[in-house]
Amino acid sequence: MVAGKRYSEMKAIGGDAGTRRSLTRYSESYLRFAWMLAAVMVLISYSLWAFDNRGQGPLSIRWTAVSIAPFTLGLLQYALEVASGNAGEPEDVVLHDHVLQGIGAVWLVVISVAVFV
Repeated sequence: MVAGKRYSEMKAIGGDAGTRRSLTRYSESYLRFAWMLAAVMVLISYSLWAFDNRGQGPLSIRWTAVSIAPFTLGLLQYALEVASGNAGEPEDVVLHDHVLQGIGAVWLVVISVAVFV
């Protein structure tokens, strides 16, 4: 999130990154690379966890594996906000992006089914 936040701030400020001391140490390409690498590692880790949790019973569905889809969509929606320069404050993105909230609600329902079924 930190790299995404810095990247978003750099996109929002543009060429005037010298006004923020924390931004002068990073290039835009480095921040994009660091953010994408972190996002990929989070997705891989989550997917490994989800596939490791096996459903019980002959007809059970691996609901944790199904939860990978909304989790991935949530990451992609957040990436869209980062790329557009609107993720300078991650908590504002979560609180004001209705698409991200909807995806989060779907993910929560799927994970709840995985836990209680």
